[in-house]
Amino acid sequence: MFWLLSSDQTISTAANLGQGTASYKGTNVALGDYTSIPNSLNNGPFIPARATFDVEWSGIIKRSTFRSVAQRFALEFVQTGATITWSASTSATSLHSTGVTGVNFAEVAHEVNGVFF
Repeated sequence: MFWLLSSDQTISTAANLGQGTASYKGTNVALGDYTSIPNSLNNGPFIPARATFDVEWSGIIKRSTFRSVAQRFALEFVQTGATITWSASTSATSLHSTGVTGVNFAEVAHEVNGVFF
């Protein structure tokens, strides 16, 4: 799936539960730098910022399922590893990952519930 947010920013996603892979990528995504968690939670003033990121899930570790007929809910998931690269900038500063950051626990999942159960 691919979204064009404006002429210079995009977000894309893809997943393949059978192969235990997924990706979530954003390019030049507009966001606000609230400078602190309390300020963000209070929707306080922010500095306009941009972020670019790439999250990749792969490497099947374990497969599991959960199903509840009473709650009309089913979940199939694959535990994997993941890697992340990112960068963000404001008019005053920029930050970026220094390489690919590995994540020891990640999951790719497919859920069905309600009328789709």
